[in-house]
Amino acid sequence: MIPVKLCVDKKVIIETLERIGIVNKEKKEVTPTCYILEYCDEFFISHFKSLLRIQKPSHKPVPDSDIVRRNIILTMLAKMELIEIKIKGIYQYNLKESIYVLPYSQKQKYTINHKINMPKMVRKIKSGEISMFLYT
Repeated sequence: MIPVKLCVDKKVIIETLERIGIVNKEKKEVTPTCYILEYCDEFFISHFKSLLRIQKPSHKPVPDSDIVRRNIILTMLAKMELIEIKIKGIYQYNLKESIYVLPYSQKQKYTINHKINMPKMVRKIKSGEISMFLYT
């Protein structure tokens, strides 16, 4: 999970992240790659597989290719001036890498297929049932 500073309303970032990920044009589905999480007045961007590891520590480790994908998305959001990345060392990737962003004008034609139940995850973190910092 990478700490970020929001430069726009959180809802804008959530909506943008919903359109970035794996797209099935036949089924008209988008599976978001990354999510934003608020914890103790801080915001974090995480790949959904990292969040799966938090929910279930026995879940397999996040592959390096997914970490690269997360970092490309972070770079994209920073270049769009939606966020500032709070830590140093996140490589500023070439945005020509293969990350699909569904145009906003097409979103209503697609179903968002979430792999993570964020409200449930936030409740579990706040209750102490799971530790957010178990895996970074």
